[in-house]
Amino acid sequence: MKMFRKFWGSWPQWYGELDGGDIVYVRIRHGDVSIGTGATEEAAMDSAECIKENILNYQGVTDTVEALSELREKGYYFVPSSRRV
Repeated sequence: MKMFRKFWGSWPQWYGELDGGDIVYVRIRHGDVSIGTGATEEAAMDSAECIKENILNYQGVTDTVEALSELREKGYYFVPSSRRV
């Protein structure tokens, strides 16, 4: 299990900062889902691999909930800080 506490972005791509400092990237566009990790946002985007193709529910605009669900399926868990930041 890989946890991240910071999460940002908007359709079609989002980023999370893993507890180890790397960035996880997820992109949902035209029915495809890609996920990658790297030391920077760019490196995470470059390493992204398509994990799902032609998903009918993902043909239009998707939101943060769908991005977090796809990350969770791959073992990435968003656990926000309990502190107000």
